[in-house]
Amino acid sequence: MPRKLVIPPVSKRDHEVLITRLPTLETQLIAWIDAVDKDLVHRNLDLGRGSAKVYVRRSDRYLDGRLVVTLDVARISIPEKDRGRGWFRNFRRIVEAVNPWDATYYESVLNPRLDSYFRREGLERDANGYYVMHT
Repeated sequence: MPRKLVIPPVSKRDHEVLITRLPTLETQLIAWIDAVDKDLVHRNLDLGRGSAKVYVRRSDRYLDGRLVVTLDVARISIPEKDRGRGWFRNFRRIVEAVNPWDATYYESVLNPRLDSYFRREGLERDANGYYVMHT
């Protein structure tokens, strides 16, 4: 009689480790969004590739007077050599394009350069950050 193959369950932490081993921040983000919706990972994760790092979280928050699901982006760390060269602008385009939820929320923007960029781009602002509604 053949032996039955038993595959142990994979923990949320194991899934997160696999995601953070993907080759780019963008692929990590897409994989994490998919896994969050399937409850395979926690609602927050530090993504990173090389010295570029971004913290992401799925949240429920009140924006524009209603409760919405947001993709929060915070603690953005960009290598010095890539600053001022459009890296974040391109990353932001991808983030907002792949976000399946109601809004993208850029939390605790401490960098004066990013702060002025968000203002120039016309993003809405609340007490803790900037946001773009998708619905």
